[in-house]
Amino acid sequence: MNFYNKMPGGFARLARKMLQDLARLSWRAALVLTTLHVSISYVGLFLLGETELTQNWARYLYFYVVTGSTVGYGDLSPGTRWGAIFTALFVVPGAIAIFASFLLGRVFIAIQEGVQTIMNGLGDFTDRYGHVVIVGYIPGDTERLLRETRMHHAGKDVIVIAAGANAPRGRSAFTSVHANSLSSLRDLERAGIKGAAHVVIMPGNDDECLAAGLAVGALEPKGHVVAYFEDREKAQLLDHHVAQIECVSSTSVELVSRAMVDPGASAVLADLSSASRNATLHSMQIRPGGSAATDLQGWIRRLRKRGATLIALRRPGETETVSFDLSDPIADLTGYTLYYIAAKRLPRN
Repeated sequence: MNFYNKMPGGFARLARKMLQDLARLSWRAALVLTTLHVSISYVGLFLLGETELTQNWARYLYFYVVTGSTVGYGDLSPGTRWGAIFTALFVVPGAIAIFASFLLGRVFIAIQEGVQTIMNGLGDFTDRYGHVVIVGYIPGDTERLLRETRMHHAGKDVIVIAAGANAPRGRSAFTSVHANSLSSLRDLERAGIKGAAHVVIMPGNDDECLAAGLAVGALEPKGHVVAYFEDREKAQLLDHHVAQIECVSSTSVELVSRAMVDPGASAVLADLSSASRNATLHSMQIRPGGSAATDLQGWIRRLRKRGATLIALRRPGETETVSFDLSDPIADLTGYTLYYIAAKRLPRN
């Protein structure tokens, strides 16, 4: 500031403004710099006797652009020794400096601003497809969910939508989108809900989960959507209004009752739900023409040979009803979903 105070008021303001423009690499600063450099170069060449280059502006502009862009010389070049020296020491370096500082600087700033925007949770992923979106953030639980499902979503981008004080802190393995509300349609679209392969609604609050579920349902995402509730009644309410969302409610009471009646049952159920255990519950949908075996008993034998045990199946078109009756002689399982227990997920048929 002392440097500016020693200048006349108008010149100090002009110098400060130019430095600010240079720091931002604005178009105005580039235009001013280019005009100054072109003018000074013209005056310098004129005073050094380069009349061939400065006899008219069209000729000089042609010379300046060819020289400054380092394309090479054609029919115009300095004719005097001092003109050549002036061109080598001022015209060419100045033009290159303007080009590099402005264009490359603008590119660098654009990249920097883009990265900063994403890091601040303001990124726009509307056109993204095939990724995973988690609506809501619960410290610890969200990371655990991603660890449990990492084998399934490996290679897919993960975007977590968070609102308010629940926004993730520091660096993480996922991309954050900060929202005004988890039910904001604009923020949900910004996270790429419509093109997501998987959507999980798990904000830790049933009221927020219900509101977010209704908003997600309104956007009609293409992928599978799961919503987690503590209260079963609210899960049923969302299921009634948005049938395409699979609503999951807490089974804590049921686990306690099973542990009370059958000691150790809760540990077995927990192991079947965890992807980190040797025996885990998996599912497989039978696709048309995917396998020679189409009947139920044939699939039971086939899974057993692979070290898997079939425990239930779901008919085509059903969303929640699952049958545990494996004695039914079903001749064609095409379109059915099979649920089996195995150490790892089997390849699709």
